[in-house]
Amino acid sequence: MNWIEKKICPLSYLGTFLLLILLIPIVIVEGGAYWVNSNIPTHIRLDLVVNQISFRHVDKTIELNKYLLSSLRVKQFTRIDLNPQRLESANPNKSISSTSIEQYPEDAWTKIPLVKLPMKISKGDVNFIFNQAELATLEGLQIHTDDIVTFKTEEAHKETILTIKIERAENRKELPIRLFYPNNPFQFTTTGRTQLNVKIPYQNNSLAFRVSLPEKQLNIYGNTIELKLDMPFNNKEIPIFMEGHFPTINKLEVENFEFIGKNKQRATVLREKGIISYPEYPKINNIQIEESDILSSDPKNIFVIEKMFLNAGHIKSRVQGEVEYPLETHPIKFSDKRKEHRLTKYDTFTEDRTRKIRFNFWVWWFPIFVSGALVFVIFSCQEIRTSRKEEI
Repeated sequence: MNWIEKKICPLSYLGTFLLLILLIPIVIVEGGAYWVNSNIPTHIRLDLVVNQISFRHVDKTIELNKYLLSSLRVKQFTRIDLNPQRLESANPNKSISSTSIEQYPEDAWTKIPLVKLPMKISKGDVNFIFNQAELATLEGLQIHTDDIVTFKTEEAHKETILTIKIERAENRKELPIRLFYPNNPFQFTTTGRTQLNVKIPYQNNSLAFRVSLPEKQLNIYGNTIELKLDMPFNNKEIPIFMEGHFPTINKLEVENFEFIGKNKQRATVLREKGIISYPEYPKINNIQIEESDILSSDPKNIFVIEKMFLNAGHIKSRVQGEVEYPLETHPIKFSDKRKEHRLTKYDTFTEDRTRKIRFNFWVWWFPIFVSGALVFVIFSCQEIRTSRKEEI
């Protein structure tokens, strides 16, 4: 204490001044520490295996892949054009089975006169069924700027069912989606709301037709299209987009909603654990997304779909982009336990262990040590002065 009294206390007033001066950079440093712990725009890659994914396309027009399928259900469309060489309708009262269009005896079919061509189908649902031995081909399916696109898969016996829904942002020139079938005839069914420009001798909620097309092609038109494709199940990866077509998207949704009783609740669509990685910071560990988690992205975040294909009845995709707005995960039953996956400046500064130690020392420990030493000296000197006054 005598050493402090003789050597340090004469400088204590200067120490007090220095402490006050030091407080200013400490406040600045601590404010900076708060700043470096705030989230920053981060280059993020998502590897996901899901059964449903939705997004808005924000770039130029791109084309989806060609698909081989055993049946096609068209749920939303403007019209379907076909030029039949021969058209027949089945008597619904002679159906052998109410569950399959194929179950009609030969005498159930009646030839329909073709007065006006092309034959047009509008409204309702239309279900095309093809011979399993010779699959049909669907092509010409495009997505345009601002289209909302949803892909959804279901698993059926030996088949993958892919639903594609495209909601056009505005009325555009309706380019045809082309359906090719190498063999004739094939069958299709319509619902009671379906309108045809031919006279049918039967009235029923569901009618079956058999058609032969000389061109082996029909065209589907619509600003909003919903297609349900039945594709033979195999172990091959089926690309969803044409090679070289990589959509730029926002409004990414990797979730679904289901009703439990009358309550609408979020449901996960992950079918395997997902991975969040940081390509620009390879030393930062990847993050696993549990199958039971909900992944939420701010609608303004923009991603590029690097690849997306059907695999084992699910949709396997990789998307990445500069994420400027929240990207969060949370357990499905605990929406309040959200975890943000954008990095902070602290994460990027401290990617290297040595840099992390240095950063923590200069930002946290050095100011605390210096401030503590000055406070100790000032209070010690104050006690010395007080005791000297009492002695006098």
